[in-house]
Amino acid sequence: GEIVEPTDPTGKTETPLLYFKRFVTQEMIELIVDYTNRYSVQKQGKCVNTSAKEIEQVLGMYFKMGLVEMPSIRMYREKETRYPPVTEVMSRNRFQLLLSLVHFVDNETGEKVEIKEQMCLGIGGDVVAKLCGTLLKDVGHKIYADNFFTSVELIEKLSEDEFLYAGTVRKNRLAKCNVLEENALKKKGRGSHDFRVESKTNTMCVR
Repeated sequence: GEIVEPTDPTGKTETPLLYFKRFVTQEMIELIVDYTNRYSVQKQGKCVNTSAKEIEQVLGMYFKMGLVEMPSIRMYREKETRYPPVTEVMSRNRFQLLLSLVHFVDNETGEKVEIKEQMCLGIGGDVVAKLCGTLLKDVGHKIYADNFFTSVELIEKLSEDEFLYAGTVRKNRLAKCNVLEENALKKKGRGSHDFRVESKTNTMCVR
């Protein structure tokens, strides 16, 4: 199907932030704040005292890092590879602390925990699923996304409604897909590749 730029009622193109806020509400952000503060007490014995503004900054920085990938978080702050959209928002220590503590579920709910869609798909995958929920199903829409959003679980969910999906994926989201490692492919020479196909959803992983 045709991809149309999101617009507001006045016909103007929305900013990425406004578009993000359509699907990640302020109530959701406040829940993340609450869960993160609670988890920090459980993990380190004191409250990290984060806020909605900080959580939004952490998510924004994480999105930016997904757009401009570097081998390590440290490189975003090094002189030669400094990336202002990350370095000028929050200090390194505070960002890494919040990244280690940020929580999207309540650990204090006891033994019986409801497995919600967002817990399975992750925050990025959940956004894609919600966006696709606004499209007609069973007509073969093609969805493209980068590795922040892609997961096996997301592809399986979208395939139930006949959505076609293509995107890059992070190594730790490949489940049990045992494609050859990069070093093994390099030994085979330039242009070499490997792939696996999951028969249930006909999903192909190519490296």
